[in-house]
Amino acid sequence: MAPTQMLEICMATLLCTMPLIMRIYQWQENCLHMVQILKQEARMDIHHFYSL
Repeated sequence: MAPTQMLEICMATLLCTMPLIMRIYQWQENCLHMVQILKQEARMDIHHFYSL
């Protein structure tokens, strides 16, 4: 296989996988954000519970 063909295949593979990688990255960020919110809510619930 010629080097140019290899390069084209690599570029095509990269272009196909990039959106998937970006989606996974965004999904991870969203999950981390949700976990942080849940932790804060749990902390607030504990403080509320102790203040009763």
